[in-house]
Amino acid sequence: VYTFKTKHATSANGKAKYTEISTASKTYYKWSNDNYVYTEIAHTGLVEVDDGILSFFAGEKPPLDNSKVGSAMNAPRNFGFVKVDKDLTSKTILSPGAVVKGGFYNFGGGWSAQENKGINFLTSFTSMDQSVCRPKTVKLGNDSILLTWEMWTPKAYVRSYGMVVDKNGKQTKEAFDLGYRMMLPFADDLVYVNGTGRIVAYAGTADGFLTRYEICVGTSCPTKPKSGSIPTTTSTTPAAAATTAAATTAVATQAAPTNSTTPAAA
Repeated sequence: VYTFKTKHATSANGKAKYTEISTASKTYYKWSNDNYVYTEIAHTGLVEVDDGILSFFAGEKPPLDNSKVGSAMNAPRNFGFVKVDKDLTSKTILSPGAVVKGGFYNFGGGWSAQENKGINFLTSFTSMDQSVCRPKTVKLGNDSILLTWEMWTPKAYVRSYGMVVDKNGKQTKEAFDLGYRMMLPFADDLVYVNGTGRIVAYAGTADGFLTRYEICVGTSCPTKPKSGSIPTTTSTTPAAAATTAAATTAVATQAAPTNSTTPAAA
């Protein structure tokens, strides 16, 4: 569905020079043993819609350029997707986009061909100080999909963003600032509460609190937290976030530490 570049060896080990990507200051050879993936799969990475499956990720552009290597991250990562048929054995790509071919020399020196088709990037960051990290997805009740991500420099968190797309990955609401330092565990998923228009997430804090985040699309989040919780700030971002949306609102509350690791029911 999506393939990525490879860093090649800088010692010959009996292999020929890889002249196509070598430079005056760096020589590469026709073999590799690269464990980097230059990609972060969204959580959840696969979103099923009525006519296919969308696979979401954050990747470096261009994905197959073997010359842009050397570190775990070598270019700003952008939010991308590809849509495929539900019958995965058919290998049918449903999203539009050019066919891009490439490849790499594997550990034994043999050529491994690669091909990307129908890859679409929803963001277009060009600075290393603006990179998509911890991409997340959640399907809403009307075949719309909310995307969220954290923007990072190579070493520091900047802010969190959201975007809404339809079942074909087309933006129905452009990127917007969530208004909070919503830093979620990288492997956690967002949860859509059926019939409420609310998306919920949790994160622990350094001082032992549990923070509950709500993102509401098409309805208003409560401006006051439930009894027993400790409020933080509240931010409202006016937007037509989905086909029926009037506003996108984010609310964060904190619950005091307890002996239980299970979040209280919403």
